[in-house]
Amino acid sequence: MGAYTGALSFFDDVIKEARKHGYSEDNILILQGDEIALKNDYPETYNNILSCKHHRDRRTPIAYAQDLVSSWLIEDAILYILNNKGKVFKLSGADKNRSVLTASNVGSKSDFVIIKNNRKIELMCDYAGYWVRTGKIDLRDNKYNQLCSEAAYLLGVDILNRKCLVIDFFKKPPRATYIAKHKPFGYKPVYQLSLNREDFVDISAENLLSIIN
Repeated sequence: MGAYTGALSFFDDVIKEARKHGYSEDNILILQGDEIALKNDYPETYNNILSCKHHRDRRTPIAYAQDLVSSWLIEDAILYILNNKGKVFKLSGADKNRSVLTASNVGSKSDFVIIKNNRKIELMCDYAGYWVRTGKIDLRDNKYNQLCSEAAYLLGVDILNRKCLVIDFFKKPPRATYIAKHKPFGYKPVYQLSLNREDFVDISAENLLSIIN
């Protein structure tokens, strides 16, 4: 299950949610799966999608784009929850303007920043309950080393079970197992972390803020 399928179960109406957040028309076409209109009316966006071969894995270009835009929607929903009691967090990643970028411009910056102390937060979502089921979380490419060097938080959200967890890479960076060719990620390298079910709590502003604080 990818981000698009997860968003369909997370939101009552994905298109309505996107319009509520002011998403551009090319993003709406992506969510609708209208590849022809996207190619004809927004050729730059379409070509940017085609350039992201490494990020697509085995997905078709339009399926990759649907997952990408859906992940932004979920990101915005989580940001709303985090800021429910005042603006504490802001978007930070390269895609914070919600435009599909070329592969060369897709950055690895963390998704959120805590405004007060500039601590970075990387958001990851599990759409199929994989983390709880296996007790593992996979960080692809160089994400593990980046989180360690940034002394960042990893905010993991289990969409299926409506659970979340926070891992602090500053106070106690977790040990990881390096896997050079990981099949679920198209045989790309990952760093795999071990999890406990007790690490997960219900998604709420109170739980997230208490863990991070």
